Amino acid sequence: MILLQAITLLAAQTDGVATASAAISGDVAYHVHVHAKRLSEPARVDTSLRITGEELAERGVTNLAQALELVPDATVRPQGRGGFQVNIRGARKGSVMILVDGVPLSDVYNGNFDLTSIPSTDIAEIRVSLTPASPLDGPGGNGGVVEVRTRAATGKSELRGDFQSSDAPSGYGAITMRGALPGEVYARLSGGGNVANREMAAVLPDNERATIAEDSRTLIGGLRLERKFGRARGSLDLAATRRRFIVPPAEAENAEVLRVDNEDLFRAVAGFSARAGALSFTMNAYGMMLDRDSRRFRDASMTRVRSTETLNAYRAGGSAQADLLATEDLRLTFVAHLQHEYASNGLQTMRFIEAEGNVSVAEPAAGLAWELTDWLGFDAAVGLAIPLGAGASPWPEAKAWFTFHPELPFEIRLTGAQKGRVPVLRERYEIGTGNPEIDPETGTSAELSIESEPFSFLRFMGSAFYRRTGGLIRLNADRTLLDNVGDVSIQGFEARADLARDEAIGGGLAYAYADASSTELGEDPLDFFPGHRADVWINARHEDHGGVWLRLRYTGARPDAGEELDPYVTFDAAVFANYEALTMTVRAENLFDQGYELRSFVPGFGRTLYLSIGGVID
Repeated sequence: MILLQAITLLAAQTDGVATASAAISGDVAYHVHVHAKRLSEPARVDTSLRITGEELAERGVTNLAQALELVPDATVRPQGRGGFQVNIRGARKGSVMILVDGVPLSDVYNGNFDLTSIPSTDIAEIRVSLTPASPLDGPGGNGGVVEVRTRAATGKSELRGDFQSSDAPSGYGAITMRGALPGEVYARLSGGGNVANREMAAVLPDNERATIAEDSRTLIGGLRLERKFGRARGSLDLAATRRRFIVPPAEAENAEVLRVDNEDLFRAVAGFSARAGALSFTMNAYGMMLDRDSRRFRDASMTRVRSTETLNAYRAGGSAQADLLATEDLRLTFVAHLQHEYASNGLQTMRFIEAEGNVSVAEPAAGLAWELTDWLGFDAAVGLAIPLGAGASPWPEAKAWFTFHPELPFEIRLTGAQKGRVPVLRERYEIGTGNPEIDPETGTSAELSIESEPFSFLRFMGSAFYRRTGGLIRLNADRTLLDNVGDVSIQGFEARADLARDEAIGGGLAYAYADASSTELGEDPLDFFPGHRADVWINARHEDHGGVWLRLRYTGARPDAGEELDPYVTFDAAVFANYEALTMTVRAENLFDQGYELRSFVPGFGRTLYLSIGGVID
């Protein structure tokens, strides 16, 4: 009966999400126990739903960076080279796998992801895994997974739009259209842009305080095509982003300022899937290109250029996967991944310096999903990561979890994983600090989690975890070279309670504690890693007419290059109203203008007010 209900709910989904092969129309935002999953579908990432596109609209969120700020499990912060990066349990860029419709699309060179490059009108849902990726997902992801699932091109014709302005000042707009073309082809066309001139604190050479305008400009565009061929489907995704910006400088005399004059990113993904009886087959191929020109100024006056840099990089890869429904309770999966990356970096100072290099990695993997009994499920995968031409030996990878789901209002999961990653191109070939001899970084993880709904108005989730990173990659003690500086152990727990989630008035609270230690690096081995984090939120709504959301967030003390950044508390709020097909939202970030530091001597953003209007026309 539970299986029948699950299939009914999945079949009732009308606004599907895309996948690389366009084979899956999407999950719905219902909690279904593991033994109710559809084993007949291809294996998918073991992520859980965190936030939907509709919730993003009600919060006035217009990009992935803002969206992940709403997720208590993730920490988002600006990075020193521009853009944003997401941290999960101490894991950060390079270690956190970013999947868009099932395809890894992290930055070709830095290993992070431009969290503003996906139009908000394309996002259907965001899913997160706090444990390492499965070998079935491909190379990397030893720190966790963020999965973005976009809206499918198939479905009824519609036009979506989001427009936002703020007192930063900034302006944003995005439009997505989808509909049928001749030849039974469905298309989704999207585009958007952002302009921001936030004033950033700086110090001039004479020690006089000043501000620098962010001068951020972004243009994004994308096209998705889908077609069904009987029991097979094909898809093609094309996307392009152009942007420029200034990285927030340190608030110190003679602090350098980095200006990215031009950054172009292109990506293409082709997918195909087919099904014949108990066997399904999916494959995809993808390519990404990155071109970036930047200047580094000697100080905040931005009159003297210290260096100019030109970066060109690309990534090409693909995967092929076969799923066999061996029995009603057993699914077998076989997959092979291959990925190649290349970068050329030129730096002009007093003389011209150039560096280039490439790295390739392959990974065959196999897995199973087995419903042992009505109350016990078992999932497992094993793989072999094979670096090609990187001077490293292959290493085994594995992930397995038992899920205990008795006929009681709770579910218990025990997860163990061993995963690694090859160094990203920047870590090997950046001029000055790159290290071509650097070894892969590995991770071992164990987690015990529980999810319970003892009452209709209460949902509780808790987990205790241990993670050990071997050969952590970061700058050495002299901060002159990237290297494998040592092993780091992290242990902690997380708890979250949602109260009256589907009622007119509800709320919740979340708390996370983690402690990192290292024999080689001491008691605080990870920069920007708070030991304590907490969220408390309240939301209220009047049917579908409107509502309000309030959140208090506490971020504990965290180290930064030997300094300790003070803990701080921010208060965020959003008020939204729906009128027919339109949603209008007023959102406030850091409403009480709390001062804090993003990095040492780099102040955080003050109070910012946003006005957003979005809607759908069928």
